[in-house]
Amino acid sequence: MDARSLRARLAGGAALVLLATGLLATPATADDPTLTVVVGAGGVEFMDEFGSGPEQPWTTSVTVEVFSAASSLAPLATATKTSEDLSGGFAFTLPEGDYRLRASADGWMPGWYTGEAHDDAIYSLLDLYGWNPASTFDTATIVHVDAGSATDHQDPAIMLFRSGSGAYGVVARWSDANWNPDEMWPDGTVIYAELVPAGGGAPVATMRTSSSAYAFDDVAPGEYTVRATIGQAPEGTEPGGPGDLVDTEVWWYPGTQDAARAGTFTVESGGGHFVAANVATDTAPMEGEAAVISGDLYAGGFATVALPSEYEGFFGLNADAVEVETYEWFLDGEPIAGAYSSTLAIPAGSEGQELSASIDVNFLPAAMRFTYRAAFTVEAPTGNVFTAGVPTVAGQAILGRTLTAQPGTWTPAGTKSFQWYRDGVAIAGEVTRQHILVEEDLGTALTVTITGTKPGYMPAHRTSAPIPVDPAPFAAAPVPTIKGAARYGTELTVGGGTWRPQPVDVTYQWFRDGVPIDGATDAVYTLGADDVGAAISVATTGSKAGYLTAARLSAPTTPVALAKIVAPKPDLIGQPTVNSTLSIDTSAWTPAGATIAYEWQRNGGGNGFLTVATTPTYTLTDADRNKKIRLVVTVSSPGYETLQRTTAATVNITP
Repeated sequence: MDARSLRARLAGGAALVLLATGLLATPATADDPTLTVVVGAGGVEFMDEFGSGPEQPWTTSVTVEVFSAASSLAPLATATKTSEDLSGGFAFTLPEGDYRLRASADGWMPGWYTGEAHDDAIYSLLDLYGWNPASTFDTATIVHVDAGSATDHQDPAIMLFRSGSGAYGVVARWSDANWNPDEMWPDGTVIYAELVPAGGGAPVATMRTSSSAYAFDDVAPGEYTVRATIGQAPEGTEPGGPGDLVDTEVWWYPGTQDAARAGTFTVESGGGHFVAANVATDTAPMEGEAAVISGDLYAGGFATVALPSEYEGFFGLNADAVEVETYEWFLDGEPIAGAYSSTLAIPAGSEGQELSASIDVNFLPAAMRFTYRAAFTVEAPTGNVFTAGVPTVAGQAILGRTLTAQPGTWTPAGTKSFQWYRDGVAIAGEVTRQHILVEEDLGTALTVTITGTKPGYMPAHRTSAPIPVDPAPFAAAPVPTIKGAARYGTELTVGGGTWRPQPVDVTYQWFRDGVPIDGATDAVYTLGADDVGAAISVATTGSKAGYLTAARLSAPTTPVALAKIVAPKPDLIGQPTVNSTLSIDTSAWTPAGATIAYEWQRNGGGNGFLTVATTPTYTLTDADRNKKIRLVVTVSSPGYETLQRTTAATVNITP
């Protein structure tokens, strides 16, 4: 399949996650906005409009907000569109910096952008497949924009959902000539989807699909599969469920008619959504390269089948979220009952027979399937055979912690040796039961292989399931507090608890009414004139190798108040006689450098005083004879409350 055909199928497959792929933008140029954010709807509503274009099912306006990566207090930029004008996405032109993105709409739960960095918009959509934990500010992806207004997050996509947890997909029957969901089923076809607990049991939810799409909302945590019943309603009847259909066929997620081979997916606690729990029906697989079978390949031994080491996912795409693998083992071409995992205890007495395995790799976004096969002739053991299960690994996969191999029961016990592997490559020197996690383990999957030996027995090898080593959350990530009065000139400091485990690199960013203050990145901040009347907050960001970077935001202060000028009531200096000079002493007043306005006043008729001079000093004249003089000073300074002081009046001026 060429790249153009793949993109077309991916575009059709994007409808499987009920996302408006019509909003995909072309790669940005130097004159384009920094970011164009795509917002999609997680639900069956979009499918009803898919055939007629990228309309969205919103019944209200949709808003996208851009936040500083350090603060969720207030957005730095906001864009809102009505339901009639969502084409082209939400465009933002942003200065250099780090950002987080959120979308919201009435009746839908808000969602944060959690994708990975991509330079092609189609890959941003693929980030939405698989399990999507409930998104928060802390788990949102930090999108960096450089000085040239460039970013490698091409058209980041956010999907909104109706409820806090759910599973969504479509019952698909694609062909190379037809990738349109509206045309994949003959007229009159009725499809019911049922959400079934893993291991069997009664469905926990059933719905008649809309344009072959289904959406299960408010799903409780657990492991599930999906059963699709496809058929016709008896003429003149309205079916009430899958049991009312005739001429039916039944398919299971991700694409089998054998219930024992049904795949499963997990809806985790804490909220989240499994996107593209698709059921591909009657989709002919394409043959991939040879699979690899390893292990103790003799009768009574233990075999493992895996994809070839050079396998990189479909067309280089990340396999974690977009692929589901199913397995089956055969002996001389006949299926082995219940053999549907990647490992197999080779049947005793099977020497001389052909043992084969197949791996069906289901590519969810485009309902494609590739089959990888491998086979070998079972050998006869040349000694006794161990009985042993698959080992497990105990411990938390957190940097610095210790993992311990648990061999399980071996019969006989024999002598055991250990070898740890990182992404399938042996780790030099790691040959004991325990492995201490180091930085090189981050982003990889660890396994341990146990080899059992005993005189007279065939060597036996057992390998644990992979343990992914991902960054861990901090044990303690405290919300900062602000110490100090919210008054101009006051020094504010950051308080709060201690980040753990120590040491943690903690950085700071102060905010004025939710907007980052340039250069205010220390643990101490002195309130300035620009802060007066504003609420001040501070964000702390903790980072440590092996841990998820986390940001915490303080509560805002009360609006910053003006400071108070310190200026005791002054006394006049000088003699109350003509030709004497009067003044006051302001040397103890603070702040130093404050502006002082002078009004020398002479009493007139009655008890009133009239201003006669506005200089810092005043020399008495004949006009002041037999009059009283006083001084009114007004003291002002940016960030301070204006203060007025009036001296006591002199006695009557004498010659």
